[in-house]
Amino acid sequence: MPFLFAFRDDRLGFRFEIGERAIMGRSPECELIIFDRAVSRQHTEIAAEDDHYIITDLNSSNGTFLNGVQLQEPKVLKRNDEIKLGEEIFLFDPLVEVALGKEGMIIVVGEVDEHPEGVIEISSEPELGALSRASMAALYKVATALAKAPNILTVMRQTLYVFDRLFQASRAVILWPDGANRDRLTALTVHPHHQRMIIPRPLIDRVCAKKMSVAWPKVITALNFSYGERTLEEKPQQCLAAPLLIREEPPGLVYLESEKSDYQEKELNLLSALVALISPAIENVRLIGALSHRAGQIEMTAGRSIHFIGEHPQVKALQAIAAQEASQDSRILIEGETGTGKELLARWIHTLSPRKRHPFLSVNCSSYSESEIRRGLFGQEAGSIDEEEWSGFLEEAEGGTVFIHNIDHLPLSVQEDLLKAIEEGVVYRVGSTRPHPVNFRPIVSSPKNLKSMVEAGDFREDLYHRFSEIALATSPLRELGDDVILLAKYFLSEGARLKGLPTPELDPAAAECLRAYNWPGNSGELKNIIERIMIFHQNNRIIPEDLPLELRLATEAFKARAGERSSESVIEVEKDLIRKALSQTNGDLTSAAGILGLTLQELRDIISRLDISMEQTVEIQIT
Repeated sequence: MPFLFAFRDDRLGFRFEIGERAIMGRSPECELIIFDRAVSRQHTEIAAEDDHYIITDLNSSNGTFLNGVQLQEPKVLKRNDEIKLGEEIFLFDPLVEVALGKEGMIIVVGEVDEHPEGVIEISSEPELGALSRASMAALYKVATALAKAPNILTVMRQTLYVFDRLFQASRAVILWPDGANRDRLTALTVHPHHQRMIIPRPLIDRVCAKKMSVAWPKVITALNFSYGERTLEEKPQQCLAAPLLIREEPPGLVYLESEKSDYQEKELNLLSALVALISPAIENVRLIGALSHRAGQIEMTAGRSIHFIGEHPQVKALQAIAAQEASQDSRILIEGETGTGKELLARWIHTLSPRKRHPFLSVNCSSYSESEIRRGLFGQEAGSIDEEEWSGFLEEAEGGTVFIHNIDHLPLSVQEDLLKAIEEGVVYRVGSTRPHPVNFRPIVSSPKNLKSMVEAGDFREDLYHRFSEIALATSPLRELGDDVILLAKYFLSEGARLKGLPTPELDPAAAECLRAYNWPGNSGELKNIIERIMIFHQNNRIIPEDLPLELRLATEAFKARAGERSSESVIEVEKDLIRKALSQTNGDLTSAAGILGLTLQELRDIISRLDISMEQTVEIQIT
């Protein structure tokens, strides 16, 4: 399937598959969103017709340019055509691939000589008998050092050191199967760092497909595209490549260049022997790292398996939809009031998804400033703010899920960068213009209606459309009937388990109090109340006197006949309770809070929520 390839330095490597038809522009409805004010909302269309693709300008304000000429009518596209919209430049279906890594970028280019004069090719199985004594001694030292390497970083450093000493390699790269797409390669390490190296596709095919070690007689020093024409600059120089063989996986490869050495078959044989040592070392430390991560996940979740508690039809319907979407890898928006279990739902979706063996990371946008959330999501380059360098949540979640909680608090400027990360599969750390590859599934949540925020101009429409393809809604506890009792019993059993005690029973009168209360904080509030009760509770039964005062008096709302109970009646009981406490203390909020078993801030919040008049309250006399 043809694709568009971004060749501009700050977006190099972005790839977009066109499909049967694609519209480009600023509108969130476009298949390819362009972040450029000079681009119209619907700027350009590319569509399949018979056995070719047609490009058409959609009456854009600033025009579409094909190979430097403004489009006046639809044109047939050919390979390497340059398409320009505003400041964005794309190439049409070039034979180019990019292997990104944290330390550099590798460009793999096709349409080069597949059988250059002087190429040397041998089996990747080393002939140990042909190795010199010095080579055998060097290999023994390498094997000893790799056996002691505790992590992938140490293995990479030792490997690069060996390349330098044994092969006088001025440039080297290790390509490894990508974690998400095993048929693609990622740059595990690049030396020197931040290099952009170009490797011919025929060389990689010989190494990876035929599993041969190869000495190639030319090095590609530059690749340029201009107005539909591609140019390569090459120089005569030997380079070496050998496959990194992995059990039941596509191979990786090692690639070396040197300006000082003329590589021959003996160097190829030594490289084959060396990669036979390096490959299992890399595989083992990566496996150990994955197992360590998995063990950490198991330890974190031990004793608290993810359960959905509830028999209400709304809960069952939500479970069914979430389970169905978990396997689809679609982006998901979860809306619902605070405390309704949005993060629990996100974790549950992750555990049912193909990404379950990879990290689940959660970030709460309401807890950070704009600069903090930007660095937290995208990472930071060394020296940009201080001397430290770190990767952000989106990089750390490699292959897993990122849950972005309270996305309604995400600043508009950060929203644009997040959308770019989702669209392009790369992030730019703070202080850097170098792309870092990311592979994650975003799940976001908001207690507010994001569509209303879009209409008010407080949330990006294009980002909302990307998330709202699957929208789930959690229900407030007050709408779930007897599920409040099921949840209370579950929290009681968990609290008792942590204390090593039998689970106390829930007295029917106490259960009636729980049913009657309005639960403004939903299941989060219920959990906190049960945890406070369990701190000091020693009996085998929870009675109304163990509950906070506002819950006990909420049962007054149930004096209405069956069928007449409503959330409004519960609210009136709450108001009456507050008024009585304030009247008894002559409006002293601190004393009233003590009577009600609340903190001063909690009482102020309830007074504000229920719109209780202080002047009327102090005039009430308790009889």
